[in-house]
Amino acid sequence: MYNKKIVQKQYDKKTLRKVKKNWLVVSVAAFGLIGATSIYESNVVKASADSTVTTTEDNKSSDLSSNSSNNDNNKNNTSIDTHSDSSGSISNRVASDSQGVSTKQEYADYTRYIDYQESYSNLNTSGKTLSSQKVDSVHYVRTKVMDSSNNVIGYSSNGSNNPDISLSDPENGWRPKNGDSGVLPSVQSPNIEGYGTPSISNVSSTFTPGSGFTDTTNNPDISISNGDTGQTNAIEHVKVFYDNPSAQYRVKTQYSNITRQIDYVESSNQSTSGTHIFPTRYDSIGWIRNVVFDKDGNIAGFSSSNNTNIDISKNDANHGWRLKQGSASTISDVVSPTTNLAEKGYSNPDLDTVKSVYNPDDGFLNPNNSSNVAIYDGKDKDGNVIKKNAYELVTVKYNNTRTSQKDFSNLTRQIDYVNRNDFVDDGTPIPAGYHIYPTRKDTVHYIRTRVYNANGNLLGYSSTDVSSNVDIPLSDPSQGWHLAADSPETDIPEAISPNVDGYTNPSYSSYSSNYKPGDGFSNPSNKPNVVINGNPANTYEYVKVVYGKESNVVKINVKTLTRNVKYIDENGNEISPMTTEKVEYKRAEVYSYDGKTLLGYASDLNGSKTPDISTNSDNQGWIIQTNELPIYDVKDLSSIGYVNPDRNKISSNYTSAYGFYDSEHDSKVKIYNDNNDEDIIVTYKHKVDTVTPDQPGNPGQPINPDNPNGPKWPNGTDKDSLSKTVSQTINYVDGNGKSIHDASHDQVTFSRNAKVDEVTGQVTYGDWNNTSSTFSAKASPVVPGYVLRDEGQKTIPGVTVTPSSSDSNETVTYDKVGSLVPVDTAGNPIDNGSHNTSYPNDNQDAGKITNPVIPNIPGKTPVDKDGNPLTPGSTYPVDGSKPTEDTKITYVDSNQKAKVSYVDQTTGKTLESVDLEGQPQSTSDYRPTETIKKYTDQGYVVVSNNYPENGVKFNSDNKEQDFTVTLEHKVDTVTPDQPGNPGQPINPDNPNGPKWPNGTDKDSLSKTITRTINYVDQNGNKLHDSVVQNITFTRSAKVDEVTGQVTYSDWKMVTNNWNKSVSPFITGYSLIDDKQSIIENGTADYNDDNEIINVKYKKVITTPEVNKPTPSHNQKINNNHETKVKLPQTGESDESKIQLTGLVLLMASFILGIFGVKKRK
Repeated sequence: MYNKKIVQKQYDKKTLRKVKKNWLVVSVAAFGLIGATSIYESNVVKASADSTVTTTEDNKSSDLSSNSSNNDNNKNNTSIDTHSDSSGSISNRVASDSQGVSTKQEYADYTRYIDYQESYSNLNTSGKTLSSQKVDSVHYVRTKVMDSSNNVIGYSSNGSNNPDISLSDPENGWRPKNGDSGVLPSVQSPNIEGYGTPSISNVSSTFTPGSGFTDTTNNPDISISNGDTGQTNAIEHVKVFYDNPSAQYRVKTQYSNITRQIDYVESSNQSTSGTHIFPTRYDSIGWIRNVVFDKDGNIAGFSSSNNTNIDISKNDANHGWRLKQGSASTISDVVSPTTNLAEKGYSNPDLDTVKSVYNPDDGFLNPNNSSNVAIYDGKDKDGNVIKKNAYELVTVKYNNTRTSQKDFSNLTRQIDYVNRNDFVDDGTPIPAGYHIYPTRKDTVHYIRTRVYNANGNLLGYSSTDVSSNVDIPLSDPSQGWHLAADSPETDIPEAISPNVDGYTNPSYSSYSSNYKPGDGFSNPSNKPNVVINGNPANTYEYVKVVYGKESNVVKINVKTLTRNVKYIDENGNEISPMTTEKVEYKRAEVYSYDGKTLLGYASDLNGSKTPDISTNSDNQGWIIQTNELPIYDVKDLSSIGYVNPDRNKISSNYTSAYGFYDSEHDSKVKIYNDNNDEDIIVTYKHKVDTVTPDQPGNPGQPINPDNPNGPKWPNGTDKDSLSKTVSQTINYVDGNGKSIHDASHDQVTFSRNAKVDEVTGQVTYGDWNNTSSTFSAKASPVVPGYVLRDEGQKTIPGVTVTPSSSDSNETVTYDKVGSLVPVDTAGNPIDNGSHNTSYPNDNQDAGKITNPVIPNIPGKTPVDKDGNPLTPGSTYPVDGSKPTEDTKITYVDSNQKAKVSYVDQTTGKTLESVDLEGQPQSTSDYRPTETIKKYTDQGYVVVSNNYPENGVKFNSDNKEQDFTVTLEHKVDTVTPDQPGNPGQPINPDNPNGPKWPNGTDKDSLSKTITRTINYVDQNGNKLHDSVVQNITFTRSAKVDEVTGQVTYSDWKMVTNNWNKSVSPFITGYSLIDDKQSIIENGTADYNDDNEIINVKYKKVITTPEVNKPTPSHNQKINNNHETKVKLPQTGESDESKIQLTGLVLLMASFILGIFGVKKRK
């Protein structure tokens, strides 16, 4: 029994087994893929150009371990700051509070990658990796040690703050990190089976810690880049290529890089020859090409990309070279600089313009063998040539035109040690002024070399003294002076005064000289007993150091100088209190032990017994004790009305020894009391102020606002007292006395000045500036919208006035002008007169008007008396003799109307109307041609058209004109001989016009009724050719082209009735119905259907035993009842047999079907 569950379960088990099998495959594949991916990932090295130090509470980075002991020792006063600096390296700063020293740790990591690949060729394996990538790295560290100002003072070898590595260390303090070798090994490229020799047999790298990799080979397969964090040149990527012998073509990328250097140098026979005068200039250009080689190594051509596609011929004029991206397009000609050559002391260059000759293949060329040009090959670090003629050095020379001049400054100081300032031979063993200690001399020699250009301008100084090289600038503080080689001493030192037996208190315990090479000695603080002279000037300094004795006697004297300043007016009256100033002096007189002989004066007033000031000195030993008498401006007494003192400054001439003196013999200076007193008289004048109408006084107010308590302005100083104004006023009014224009104001002002004595207040007036003046004639103004009533007031005549004249008043009267009044055809103002336009004034005559402008009224057109349109904006003539009367102007509608109607005469309907508008008297550009064509294309024909052929001319009466175009439907007649073609244009010349409607084709206009006579057996089998007879009907139709309506005529018979037909004799058959032996003639109507007549025969059967009658051929066939033929044995009809056969076949088919199903199951 069929069990669906069991079958399904078995099927599920099979499916499960298949799923399990597939899952195992997928799993294995997946794990394989994951494993392959893991293997691939394990071989990928991630490059980093820096290191990262991670510090946590539980785990400290090993990069800091080297400092652990130091950190433990200083944990109480040391802080650690770990951070990343701008270069991408890690810096650890350790700051010491006690020493002010800090450290900064820096790291430098460098990584090299070597890839081994198949050379680029025409093979699809081009560029394939042939061997695993080789990665090598080195790691460096250095510790900078800095002082408290963050200046680097050295490097530490162990990370501490001990700078045990000098700043001059050739490695700049860098050391391999954590036992790293610090060396990138040379790598021998492997031989790979089936491939040629490697493009680089041995890979070796050059790098400098802190600077990174450098490529000295210029190999295009070596690239250097910065690290991920920006560390410079931290990564080197080397590609080693192997040729595939089976490659038809190979491609090789080649570079050509050339550089020109231009040096601008001095040319002379001096040590400065070769000195750079202008900055060196560098120009470079680079090309690239991809050379395609055939398998024999011959050049097959060039490729514009890194593949074997030869798109550049090997005969290319440029040999496949093209500029590298970012390269300059050319090494341009360079004009040699000449800026400030004369000022610098040089001639013009020996090479005006530098021009280089070069090409990518040959590099630089020197076709003229110029001595200025040197060409060198480009070489790698081992001296191997990697590019011929890759470097051009052009030397542009400038001759030295400078001259020099030497200056000498020899300075000598002499110090004498004496017992008295003055030498007096008094017969004693050691006379006064005698040298009690040997004289001291100090000498120093200086030299400088001034350097001039060809124009004699000083360029600077030379330190060599034998050349014109300017190595000391003009801004040098020493002005080029330096110690001469033959100088006895290096400087003039401080001189300590010696101790001398029997003497005490030297005037200088030590003496230091002030001097500068070139300027010589100076005595800015006026030290006593110092004399500076010599030839040249100031080159010799003489100093006396005076000693005293304990037996000397000292006496102190006092002197006072008194100055009085008195302030008076011109009458001798004191106008301000007298001022008094004093200056006091003291003198220490040093006498011999007996008090009789004056040895000199002591500069020390505190009991010094050293006579270091000569009795012949200008100041006679007097030493000032107070300030000097001041020099100052005299009192400003303008606040009380006094000005112009006879002197501006208060100053005195006096000396401490003589007292006051009057070298100018000034009568206002009085000296008395043994020249110890001086009176100075200062005389002032009364201040007189001038007031004007523009700058009048303000009676009762201070003359000087900054001195509110000072003199006041007296009466009669105000503006009204200093000026008189006479006014003229002309008023312009309408008939009602209302002002219609700004009045004319004119005035004449008479003025005078006055002088005011600020002390007495007296006022003195000057004369009036004019005795009379005139008001000019005044033309009456043109007032828009008004005209003068009186022509006589066009001008108001002039009037003469004086300071005593009164003000004048005049009145001029105007009337309102008329207007241009727009009216409709009935004479009524349009829009209630809102468009009325006043007559314009004549700008030259206040009593006249001009023609007004015709206003523009939307939708309206002005016309003249004859109906002709006028142009808005143009002028309209009015009667100028009647300027106050209105003038009417007629307006009609701007859009005069007309209508064109298109009428369907067939239906009586209006198809459409066209409204036309136009300016009066204008002609419309509308023509009905296109509209008529539109309708004729739709099947209409024109019956009539009264629209003017040249267009309608619009009226000026606001009345609409009507025009009619009458149309009717076009009707076409079709017949069977000339039928229509439904769906096709009625007029082939108008493909978009009316189409023939259905029912106009030939079949719709003719109809054939057919009688068919068939001759068949009892089973309907055809026994003889059929007889076909036709009767034809025709009709015509009318087609409305507009509506497509079709109207038919009546049908007409064209052919005769059906003819009589005799049934044929058919051998072996006889008519079943004798009535069918003749089919009679007949007729048909056009509404009849086709007729089919079956004439039936039966087969004639001949039976030997039974004589059956033979039907005659005239026997009729029953058209409605057929004779069934019986089976010979059963008597059943053929139909039953057929049915049985069908049933048997059906059963067999069913059985076979069941068997097949079971077999399949």
